[in-house]
Amino acid sequence: NDEPDRFIPVLADLNDLASVSKAANAMLKSRNIKHIDFLINNAGMHYGTSALLKPGNPKTQQGHDQVFGVNYLSHFLLTEKLIPLLKKSPHGGRIIQVSSSFHWLSNGLQLETTSTERKGLLEPAPYASRGNAGTLVHKVQSYPNSKLAQILHTRSLNAEFARKNKKLKAVSLCPSWVGTSIGGNGILSRILKLFAYPSSGYGKLVVFSAMFDPLWTTTTTTTTGNKKDDFFISNELFESLPHAMLGENSFLNDWFRQSIFRDGIVWIIASGVLFTQKFFPSQLIAKSSPESYNTTLQDSLFVWSKDAVSGWI
Repeated sequence: NDEPDRFIPVLADLNDLASVSKAANAMLKSRNIKHIDFLINNAGMHYGTSALLKPGNPKTQQGHDQVFGVNYLSHFLLTEKLIPLLKKSPHGGRIIQVSSSFHWLSNGLQLETTSTERKGLLEPAPYASRGNAGTLVHKVQSYPNSKLAQILHTRSLNAEFARKNKKLKAVSLCPSWVGTSIGGNGILSRILKLFAYPSSGYGKLVVFSAMFDPLWTTTTTTTTGNKKDDFFISNELFESLPHAMLGENSFLNDWFRQSIFRDGIVWIIASGVLFTQKFFPSQLIAKSSPESYNTTLQDSLFVWSKDAVSGWI
């Protein structure tokens, strides 16, 4: 009550880049917002069963795939717009990307772009971004593609900050299974209520670790942005098991790791974590999937994304 301006609501529709830009402009112009210490890109969605079974797929106002647009592209634009306020932080601004270990489901192929320019935009757009794809595979992969894109964005930002000597850092994280509304109102929601970390308790801890852990806040980032210590997780099984079976030193061959069996392995691991995570909680800095360290993919997606949001900068 002594600080009436401590909480300042700013509304934005993440399904519309124009709305995101308007919200960012409101923060930039606000006399009550002098700087930003932490920008937490937390909003997330996925396609439920009904959306998966319907022909076509929902689109953003700009025609992008809705999950890709909300989970990734809107956060990309918001981050770009708010960097001036982050730079003013006396503590060094921090960007926190709430990603997911489900990024292991994506091999990165649907995020690839080309360098052929047409009318100022890179063509073709990544398959993951296209609102006219409409296939079941595209929709099933939309969530992991968007979460891999967030991790790649984190490393692109760190590389750019290192080149420009900015006192800014970015980090991504997986909160593990948390009992949020992303489960909807069906059976998944009831399962999450029983087995997931509570969103009002332990489910938040990894976010605080990513914000304040000195192991990454004091680390010097290289100009590639590819440091191991930029991905936080809430369960050690989400690092050890995926790397053992799908990592660069996996005992499985490349074909197996890039086939549909990859999806099955990730889902088996994720299901096991869901039902056991409360018995083995942990907070650690982990290594993400091998594809998330692909600097060619990282750089090309960053360039395309800048072009894609340039009309709202």
